[in-house]
Amino acid sequence: MKRIIIQILSFFGINPHVVNFINGTIYQGKTKNFCVPVLNCWSCPGASHSCPIGAIQFYIGHTARYIAFYTLGILFLTVSLTGRFVCGYVCPFGFFQDLLHKIPTGKRIRVKPGFRYLKYAVLVIFVILLPLLTANNDPWFSKVCPAGFFFAAFPLLLADKTFIQGISYFFYIKAGIAIIIAGMATRISRPFCQTMCPLGAIFELCRPFYFSGIDVDMNKCISCNKCYSACPMDIKVYQKKNDCIQCGECVKICPVNAISINYCKFRTPQLKTTERT
Repeated sequence: MKRIIIQILSFFGINPHVVNFINGTIYQGKTKNFCVPVLNCWSCPGASHSCPIGAIQFYIGHTARYIAFYTLGILFLTVSLTGRFVCGYVCPFGFFQDLLHKIPTGKRIRVKPGFRYLKYAVLVIFVILLPLLTANNDPWFSKVCPAGFFFAAFPLLLADKTFIQGISYFFYIKAGIAIIIAGMATRISRPFCQTMCPLGAIFELCRPFYFSGIDVDMNKCISCNKCYSACPMDIKVYQKKNDCIQCGECVKICPVNAISINYCKFRTPQLKTTERT
């Protein structure tokens, strides 16, 4: 319940212009020049800041093909100090998937490890190569982003039916992907985060520089797999920490208190008795 409250507050914290969802307008103030370190669409009516993936695409495709050092610096600083806390507690689309997964639709399906590498392909192809190499330099990932559909395209269309006149066939592709992801989320925990999120791929590339993360005391750990059953990212934290979003579910369920989360602390070298990120 504590995490859900933080997720709700985070959503309205980065999407404070709630009235725009009703009148179908997009906030375009000065704060849109800055991005938040989560997947939150620039075109979301309530958004006060821009999306980092959108900013990266913009710089690659429209600004003499520059690298978005400022945006990447924000992302690196955030995850270096707090790990992927923002994924577990702040990201609106992660929260949306968490809610969908609470719908009782049958036995949970787990993602096979190999599918986790798809997000790196999405990052390279849709965020970097296509905006860089195509003639019109379009933001290709934004064209198919399911978060953009649920938090931007769909709310705008509901508020103002005239938006239908300006949409392209990519809207229907995006809608199809979004519906598939939403359906998967009822059976698979955070399917987009696990397999497709390019921001998650960037965060994982920064993992060697994290100052925060999960600690597992292997002297206490009994390998009961209760952490695995509770983990929304389908990982066994006593074996590896890749894709850990520091939600704390494993900490709460561990019967021997072998798991802890350290935030914003310099990591000490790996010890024989304790496995560290």
